[in-house]
Amino acid sequence: MITNKTKKELKKTKKIYRHSAFLLYFMMAIFWGYIIYFLLPIKVFEIQKEPAPILTKRVKMGDILQYNLQRVKFFDVPTEITYQFFDGVAYFIPYVFLTHQSVGVRNSNIGIQVPAISPGKYRVRVTIRSILPLFKSITDTFITEEFEIYKELE
Repeated sequence: MITNKTKKELKKTKKIYRHSAFLLYFMMAIFWGYIIYFLLPIKVFEIQKEPAPILTKRVKMGDILQYNLQRVKFFDVPTEITYQFFDGVAYFIPYVFLTHQSVGVRNSNIGIQVPAISPGKYRVRVTIRSILPLFKSITDTFITEEFEIYKELE
């Protein structure tokens, strides 16, 4: 025989069970959404023309090397850019951190100061790391055309 008191306790228990089940399903949905977010590829940056054309084919050590970048940016997220001069041996330049870049198609001329490295023919490898929310980052890499670094005679 079920009394009035046990009916109330049974209703209260069912209500608690429903709330717990809802909370559990909600947490599972967030968990699986987070997993899908990490596994799904997200395109932040796209290079239109690769290798990127060099505007100054011969450049002196310490001068500015200019290249043309044709790109499409889909999201405005903080970006870390690393430059690397290479000819078999890589010479790194400290990274540049950018925020609030315009979204959309852009054609821009970019300059890099040439470090004091040995004269010769080089390419620049540019690594762009886009930092997304929730501990995710996406890395894109492109190279430029070949150019020559020369040393000025004294």
